[in-house]
Amino acid sequence: MKELDFFSWVQAWEQDTFKRQQELESKVKKKQGIITSVDDEFFDDFPDMSLRLLQDFIARQLAQKDIGTTWSIYAEGNMQRDKTPKMKKQLETENSTSFVNSGIINIFKTLALVPPEEQEKQSEIVSVSEKQKRLNKVLSAFQNLKLDSAQKVEAILTIFGIFIDKRQIKKAKSLLYSPYKIAIIANMSAGKTTLINSWFGEEILPSLSEATSDCPVYIFSDDDGDNNGARIVFENGKAIALSQEQVRQELQHYAKKDSLKSEERYKGVKQIYLDWDFEIFQNTADSHLNFIFIDTPGPNNTDEFGTRHKQITEDIIQNEANMVFFVLDYGQLDANLEGKLWNLLKERKEKDKDFEAFFIINKVDLALRDNSSLSEIDNSSVENFYKSLKDFWFYHEEKAKQKVVEVAKKNGFDNPKVFCTSSEYNKMAKILKNSHALSFDDEDKLEAIIKKFKNIFQENWEEEFANYIQDISLNHAVLEHLGEIEQKILNDFLTLLAKSILEKYE
Repeated sequence: MKELDFFSWVQAWEQDTFKRQQELESKVKKKQGIITSVDDEFFDDFPDMSLRLLQDFIARQLAQKDIGTTWSIYAEGNMQRDKTPKMKKQLETENSTSFVNSGIINIFKTLALVPPEEQEKQSEIVSVSEKQKRLNKVLSAFQNLKLDSAQKVEAILTIFGIFIDKRQIKKAKSLLYSPYKIAIIANMSAGKTTLINSWFGEEILPSLSEATSDCPVYIFSDDDGDNNGARIVFENGKAIALSQEQVRQELQHYAKKDSLKSEERYKGVKQIYLDWDFEIFQNTADSHLNFIFIDTPGPNNTDEFGTRHKQITEDIIQNEANMVFFVLDYGQLDANLEGKLWNLLKERKEKDKDFEAFFIINKVDLALRDNSSLSEIDNSSVENFYKSLKDFWFYHEEKAKQKVVEVAKKNGFDNPKVFCTSSEYNKMAKILKNSHALSFDDEDKLEAIIKKFKNIFQENWEEEFANYIQDISLNHAVLEHLGEIEQKILNDFLTLLAKSILEKYE
């Protein structure tokens, strides 16, 4: 069989198998719809390469992963039409690798990237810098494909995969397919668990004024409430599953430290894997980089469980988490701005410049009292009081944020992101919104703070209250950060790939 060049082969494949591959074609059309953003001018320097055919090739490679091997489909199609012994024998001995290699070699010839033994046959003499320029231009075009980064890597590997070390491919895929882990850390009584429950909109994890959690809880949140449940892993290696109803009834017993557990069956828990949906921070079908949260035990507990809690939290920060949410207590902010957790963050940042931390000041509602005590507040009348309170709105909250920024910078975080929240009132509001009953005491608290917001902001009180008790910019910041991480993984992979190819074909 006459060896076809890459683009002729794609063209022939398109013409000869169209009728037999209607299922494939429907998938190809869907894939083509997401890669048409590549600029036609992208191939101006390479007249021998057809942009449309390259797009078609990439689309087919992505589509064929769902229904089988494209190369073998092509061979079977030809065998059925032309059953001459010579053709049949050639097609039976031809394998997918030879088809792939034939196509890739033609691409590499166009890029002037050919094996040393082929260089003498190359009509065009191209410098190393020009080769790099051409290769970078081709690889950068993949950035414009309307795919997530994992799919882009698959598309790139379709053409260039045999030229890069398998370990490097495994590393890139591991980074893209492994969940991004966000550890939630805090000193005791900072309101960390209350904050997490406020994101759930209900009481799922145990929350007391003393250190309560005894093991890490890995939380996966998506937009599918039907798959909610939990898996409890014990120190002896055994594990049990909890249904949605069992999570609501029993998870708090499993998550508490053993000294607070009333029954033996709840003791000896090593880890909890909780699939339960936050009202924010949701993995969706459109999520490119999946993420999970890790609720860690408080490290400054002084009872017999203190050493264990410190070791668990330290190991997660140093060896497991990709980033942290550091929850700080507004009421004890100065004490929270020093200590072991800051040292751990600094050590991790020094080892890994990509390690990130978001700082969340909780119990920020306490600042309302501080603002009311400012000497500038006019107490001559109720009207003047609330008017002047509005004029100095967020005064102490902003001062608290600046304190955190200064300490974060000293610990290696050059551009720290700081957020404010009131997890207690946010949880109350969410519970009420979800038609669950509040205690009479909580109803009185919620009513009182709402009255204050109404007096200050009048008809705009609802929006101001919602933004105050839960900083909505936190969710946007997380999604933006995940997008940046995903893009960096892809960029690093492309840089590594280009370097690997050029080292072989200089």
